[in-house]
Amino acid sequence: MSEHAKNEQDLLKKYFEEDQLRWDEKTIADFSVGDESPHLVIFPQDYEQVQTAVKLARKLKKSVYVCGNNRLRDRWAQPNHFDWAISTSKLNQIISHDSADFTVTLQAGVLLTDIQQQLGRKNQFLPLDPFDGDQQTIGGIVAANLNGSYRFHFGTCQDLILGMKIILPDGRFIKTGGKTVKNVAGYNLSRLFTGSMGTLGVIAEMTLKLSPVPPYQRTTLIGFKESARAAQAAHFIRSSNMVFDRLDFLNDIFVDTLQIDKSKINPKSKYFLLLSASGNEKAINHSIQRMHDEIAGWTTIFTFPENKDAAKIWKELTASGFQHAMGKTDFWLQLIAPKAKVWRLVPELEAIFPDSFLHGFAGNGVINIFFKLPQHSHPAEMKKAIENFRRICADENGHVVGMKVPAEYRDAAIVWGSTNILLPLMNSVKRKLDPDKIMVSGRYFGGI
Repeated sequence: MSEHAKNEQDLLKKYFEEDQLRWDEKTIADFSVGDESPHLVIFPQDYEQVQTAVKLARKLKKSVYVCGNNRLRDRWAQPNHFDWAISTSKLNQIISHDSADFTVTLQAGVLLTDIQQQLGRKNQFLPLDPFDGDQQTIGGIVAANLNGSYRFHFGTCQDLILGMKIILPDGRFIKTGGKTVKNVAGYNLSRLFTGSMGTLGVIAEMTLKLSPVPPYQRTTLIGFKESARAAQAAHFIRSSNMVFDRLDFLNDIFVDTLQIDKSKINPKSKYFLLLSASGNEKAINHSIQRMHDEIAGWTTIFTFPENKDAAKIWKELTASGFQHAMGKTDFWLQLIAPKAKVWRLVPELEAIFPDSFLHGFAGNGVINIFFKLPQHSHPAEMKKAIENFRRICADENGHVVGMKVPAEYRDAAIVWGSTNILLPLMNSVKRKLDPDKIMVSGRYFGGI
């Protein structure tokens, strides 16, 4: 060990216990991202230790990568070199749950599955259900602004956040928003840090809005021969006053990953809407009947048995269905476009990426595309195909993000696209908050 490294270790040991500082190969591997590995992983146990770690990084001119349990290591672009990883996994307390006000205050390292279990005891839940989200930390979900099917009714991750506590790259501790809805009027700084990918600071704590567990739930699967008919039905459901709270789009390849009785599905169905209604039993049954009357004869309509089976199919979708699609493919692209235009792009994406697993948030203009790298294809050809698809989407005011791509494609320009009118503003914010470039760069758009 060099004298410089020994001095660094001696300094760190003044502020952290031995088990909070990890240099062993396994831990280093667990907190690596692509080709980049830290030479140290720090596990702070409180906010003061997070501040200390950030201040020491600045003093020693180290770049840091912030994460929870690093479940999102294979997403988005490859980060630039970083020296330390700071894990928030030991900041794993549910600080308070105000069931009367429907709010919960959490440390960043709490797992989503633990949150839902705790809230369920009071008959409440956090309406966040991103793919593979149960084993992700709430800090990771918020930092990446991950969303799931519940966004149709409850909004995005940003919409659920009332306030945050954040450690900035200079070690300052700041608070944004508050613990009640009335305290977040005006410009909400929480939105700046939600989705910032750890590039602006460490999200240490957050307060989020909750919802009551509905007394009754039904889930319906509707099949169509053409995607255009699915688009018509989605528009009808979205623009009606029916009580559906989730509205997803799937193609037949993705539906095959779910444990659904295939005898209930017309084999001619190629595109599907999976939707759920939650709340008052009479209102739900009325909405389902109205939907049946409106689209009767459109190939397949199957309503799952109430509550238990209805919840099970959504678990299948976000867990095993997603994992199966990921395991069978190499790329996961996400298309975001205006709701009225996103359906026009389905034939285009099927032509460019044939045999894809397709899943979308039909009420929000988002389609997830999972596809395999064609045999004997050259990286330049695939990059050209992605850029061609990106240009087609741009003509419909849409954009494409590489959620997960093979290592040779993890360049920020391939993942995020090469142009964005917001880049000058984003760079300005980054320079203001992190002038010394303490927080790792490269993973976000424009190499930020």
